[in-house]
Formats: sequence, C-alpha cells, structure tokens
Amino acid sequence: MFSSIQIVGRRQRQEDSFSVDTVALPRGREADVAQLFIVADGMGGHAGGDIASQSAVDAFSGSFKARTVFNESWLVDALMDASKRIAREISLDTTLAGMGTTFLGALRRGNKLDWVSVGDSLLLLFRDGRLRRLNEDHSMLPRLIEAAQANGRDVEEAYRDRRRHQLRSALDGRKTELIDRANCELLPGDLVMLASDGIQTLSMNDLAALLEQNRNSTTDQLVELLIAAIERCSAPQQDNVTLIVYRHS
Repeated sequence: MFSSIQIVGRRQRQEDSFSVDTVALPRGREADVAQLFIVADGMGGHAGGDIASQSAVDAFSGSFKARTVFNESWLVDALMDASKRIAREISLDTTLAGMGTTFLGALRRGNKLDWVSVGDSLLLLFRDGRLRRLNEDHSMLPRLIEAAQANGRDVEEAYRDRRRHQLRSALDGRKTELIDRANCELLPGDLVMLASDGIQTLSMNDLAALLEQNRNSTTDQLVELLIAAIERCSAPQQDNVTLIVYRHS
C-alpha cells in the first residue's frame, strides 16, 4: 500500500515531479509484478527546474518500461537515458542551459528494494521505531559535517552553513560523477519514504516521533500528517515537498 502528496510550500512554482507505477519485469515467458517509485527535484534557481524534473521522470520511466529482459543494470541504464533527455532538451532550447534535477528511483519487487539516486532527495526506512536514510546524500552537508568533526567543532555548525544545500551531483545533461546504486531487504511492516529535500524542515527525530506515534495510521493518513507538521513550522522559505510513503506487507 502506498500514498503520495505534493505541496508548493512558499516557492513560486512546483519544481518537483514524481511517478508511481506498477511495472511488469519480464523473465522469459513470465513476468514479475513490481512497483516503481520516482521523485525528482528540479534545481531551484536554475532555468527550467520543473522541465528538468519532469523530463527526467518521463525518460526514466519510459526507458525502464521499454526494456525486454530484466537485469540489475536497468535502473542505472534508465538514469543515463534520463540524463540524455535533459541534454537533448537543453540542445533544443538554449534558454534552458543550467537546468537540472535531483533524481531518486526505487523499485520494489517482492521483499527487495533496489534504488538509484543522484542528488539529495531522500530514501528513508522506518523499522521498529528507528528511522534511517538508505541512500547517499550528494549535497555538501555530509562534507561539512566531516570537516566539523575532523576539526573538533560542533556539527551543528554544518547545519547552519549556507553551503549545506549545494549539490555535488545532479542530472544536468553532463557526465554524472556521483551515483548511488544499492538495495536492501524489506520486512513486513516496514515504511519506505521517498521525499524531496523540502521534507527536511522536520528533523529526522521529529519524523521518527511522528511515525512512531501514528504507526497504526494508513499511508493516506501518514502523508497528510507529515505535510501538516511541515506546514505548522511556517518556514519562511519552505521548499516544494514531494512525499511517497509505502508500507510493506
């Protein structure tokens, strides 16, 4: 069971794009049924962030579904096709130069979750009262935290640093230097969350507490509760938020 939701926040337009699909994975004469979740966050302040995110989602989904023999390389292959689509859009319209997007694609097949990601959109797993991030964060924040720890400074400095949201990797039509590709096994009752970075208005502790307090809620109720908590913060520069919540059974 899964649910999804989006808000614009306090931005002028929605630059996030997402998709949730049931897909057939061909295996000889048979096919496995799986779910494909995608979240892309157009790079704020860049020309055509909304175009970049939607183009990436469309290209990735189309490329993934067009393949005829399923193998583990599908996710990365489809990601490369998404990058090529952005390059093509820029070549056709030079006013879009500089546009880009983060990208997170996750495939749930049976009890296995595979993902590929570029940028800072979040893939989270809530299990037994503990919330943890599954995918790598390609923003500057991890580097700033490492620098603070290495120099004996309070890591809170990293969270206040204006550079923390700068991306070290994104889909922008050029060669992608950092790609996170991994997988994990899911257990019954696991909650999987895909979100653009606007969700970080809430801390990981706040998110975990809210999920724990509402562990018996439906996924529809959870996405509404999470968005309501974000909106109560009234952050002056609240970013777009896209959220997908999946409960494994």
